[in-house]
Amino acid sequence: MCQVSSFIKYTNECITKMESRHDVCVALDKLLIDMLSLMEQKIQVQVNVENSTKNGSIHLAKARYIMGQSSVSSIQLPTENTPEFTALAKVQKDQVQNDSLKFDQYNLVDKDKDNENNPSSINPIKWFGVLVPQNLHRAQSMFGKVLEYIIESLNIEKQLQETCYQISKLKSLKEKLTPEE
Repeated sequence: MCQVSSFIKYTNECITKMESRHDVCVALDKLLIDMLSLMEQKIQVQVNVENSTKNGSIHLAKARYIMGQSSVSSIQLPTENTPEFTALAKVQKDQVQNDSLKFDQYNLVDKDKDNENNPSSINPIKWFGVLVPQNLHRAQSMFGKVLEYIIESLNIEKQLQETCYQISKLKSLKEKLTPEE
């Protein structure tokens, strides 16, 4: 997972101490570089989401071809009459505070180990039978990776928002300072 840039922490601490327009401009330049880096990371994660989704869908189609159309379809999915079950993974929101910077960070909590003894815990792959093709297992792992990438993308987006907030704060400070000649 990506960590909040060290410069944002620096900027948060020193924003009130900046007295010259040059210092503010240097801080803005560094924040803009951080913002571009975060944008690049976000684009890469989005590409990973697309690729994993595509590969998962291909493996799902192969499993459907191998098992037959009726064996891998929405008929196997749970309905309202199905007993309740617990999810294999859960998204957890944590408040992280570094120095004066406070932001939300999201993590994926894998509940596989906790749910092994729990009777309400069901591996969704079992809905399609006991002996399922390897492609169905691969599709499940690919879609699990998609979930991890989406959480990573959300964390990067939160960092990007904080960086934009810091930039706007510095821009308003820059306008208040007198221009240097």
